Amino acid sequence: MASESDLRLLLFSHVVCRPESDIDLGQAALVVAEPEYPELDIAYYQAKLDELAERLGQQLDASDPPGERATQLLELLSEEGFSCERGDYDDPQASFLNFVIDEHHGLPILLSVVSLEVARRCSVPLWGVSFPGHFLLRGESPQGRPPLLFDPTTGDVLSHSDLHALMQRSTGKQRAIHKSDIEPVGKHTILARMLGNLRNIYLRHGDLARLQLAAERLRLLDTQLPSGRSSSGQLH
Repeated sequence: MASESDLRLLLFSHVVCRPESDIDLGQAALVVAEPEYPELDIAYYQAKLDELAERLGQQLDASDPPGERATQLLELLSEEGFSCERGDYDDPQASFLNFVIDEHHGLPILLSVVSLEVARRCSVPLWGVSFPGHFLLRGESPQGRPPLLFDPTTGDVLSHSDLHALMQRSTGKQRAIHKSDIEPVGKHTILARMLGNLRNIYLRHGDLARLQLAAERLRLLDTQLPSGRSSSGQLH
């Protein structure tokens, strides 16, 4: 007879081990939280994202260029109070989408998931970027212009010098910004980075049972990641 842990791993595999186009990122992020919230109503939180997108979408002008709409949407989400608090970096709950939707704060990557899911519902082009040490968002820019890059914790557009400062602050290293640092990433990579954050938090806390579950889920996801990418070392 399958254990509760086996059943949860089976559910996670069912949701994420499929082609990127078939993954519902919001649903998958909520399934990550399910072991901590056994009575979690996933449909309820998806409906809350629907409501948020409908309300904010009414404030966007569909005739504006995609980059302007992305900028406006992230400004609106910031005005809603979505942010990152200092304690979030060591709090497992800040890695759970239901908590972030309820409390309006969490790790950069979870704020990014909220933004991505709202943007998708509003037909605003937006992508996740697995920048070292600090997850970012990328919008569509006019042809020939550098990509629009956003800090999900503030909604601000980042300049090249901002990226260098962020690299130094997040990783403690100074180096050139590589093209690969700001390329859009897929849903499998986003989910792996979320779980990498949880694994690292559980490791610091000495929480071996939860650490094992995060590691098992990461092993599943690693089989889905593009060649050359790994969940190791990815933070926030």
